Amino acid sequence: MDLREEDLSWLDEHVRASATEMLQVLFSSSRIAVVTFDRDGVIVGVNPQTAALDGRAIAYYRGVNLLTHTILRRLGWTDALQRVLRRETVELTDSRWVTLFTGEERYVDIIAGPVIAEDQVIGGVAYLVDSTAQHRAVVAEEATRKRARELETFLARDVARLVTPLNSWSATPAPTVEANALAMLTITELTSLLDDLLQFVQLETYQPTIEPVVMLDAVQAAGLKSPPRVVAPDGKGRVVAFADPRLLRRVLRNLLRFSFRIGSRGWSLEQREGRVVLSVSVDGSQQLLKELLTATSLSATEADSADGSLAAARWMTEMMNGTLTVSAREPTLFLSLPAADSDPQ
Repeated sequence: MDLREEDLSWLDEHVRASATEMLQVLFSSSRIAVVTFDRDGVIVGVNPQTAALDGRAIAYYRGVNLLTHTILRRLGWTDALQRVLRRETVELTDSRWVTLFTGEERYVDIIAGPVIAEDQVIGGVAYLVDSTAQHRAVVAEEATRKRARELETFLARDVARLVTPLNSWSATPAPTVEANALAMLTITELTSLLDDLLQFVQLETYQPTIEPVVMLDAVQAAGLKSPPRVVAPDGKGRVVAFADPRLLRRVLRNLLRFSFRIGSRGWSLEQREGRVVLSVSVDGSQQLLKELLTATSLSATEADSADGSLAAARWMTEMMNGTLTVSAREPTLFLSLPAADSDPQ
């Protein structure tokens, strides 16, 4: 029989089935997170690596609309997905990703493209590579450079200010009693300044150990008598952050001591868009708080040592990939840390 006349449709089906099986194996075993979605932006399937990245079972993702999901809209991803459904390939580097179900903050590199059949876009596929560790390393390196610049300014300006009168005093053949008293006062101030600077520098030698920490427990352990107002996404009051327990305890203690010194108007704790935010409303001015968050002569004078300094608290927070900032509208300090899953599955 002439093979050209034989019905080879079975062969096409066999090849199609084998190809589909091969794709399923690649889809399931890939170390890269893969998300497929239909022409309406609704997730059709994800591979196990996606579930590992986001912390939930695969079944949780099916049916989620990527174009209308609240978190993705806030992160500005809707436009990129719409471009994919218009036949474009999109590449996003170091993009902030708030896990859809656990609320954790991560960073991913994304490549997404359309799936086309018979010249029609029937959906899309997105590849996500977790770059959280790399992103946080870059942020930490930049924060370290910023602290180094602050220390250089701190040392060059304030130490020079104290050394200048000492040089004048030592060059005087017969200094008066008042000059001697001023010199001793200057030496005492210089010693205190260098001691404070040393404590700041020692913070840089500590290697953080980042792990999930229940924030309410940490705040109470730091010594806050009245618990803060808590807004938790799970409604159970469990707000969990990624932090180094030891550094976090020091940061909270510094904030608590500062609030005692200047006066506090309340603490609150909430989780929003992948971050845990502790708000501390205090008396005073926003400008004062901004100056105290930086290593200057004012911050060194306001606090006896790094154990009570807002500048030191800010540095320790940055070592945990967090931020300590001042509200743009009122005298309130915001301690922000990456959120962790409050109810691991």
